[in-house]
Amino acid sequence: MLLAEDGQRSSSFVEAVHVMNRVFLFFLLSWLLHNPVLALIIVAALSLPGYLYASGWMFRLLRRVRHWQETQRLRETVAVNPHNVAAQTDLGRDREQWSLPITIA
Repeated sequence: MLLAEDGQRSSSFVEAVHVMNRVFLFFLLSWLLHNPVLALIIVAALSLPGYLYASGWMFRLLRRVRHWQETQRLRETVAVNPHNVAAQTDLGRDREQWSLPITIA
């Protein structure tokens, strides 16, 4: 067994175990379903959420969705009551936060 200096398993060993689990799952599904293409799609569908979670994409995507919902809520509030200074200020801050920085050469 591959052990690192501190007695823990090395990351390459753990990655190899994950790959072997997916390969085993693929062969098992292709044997059960008699369709390797469908088995590949199922393995990819099962692996994708874990990859998105581990790489941080899911967190960024959820943050963007929450940001979009908050912006929509502020726009609706301003549309109903255009004199709502707090909503207009929050909407302006929101635009400043997500806008591209201006650089002067």
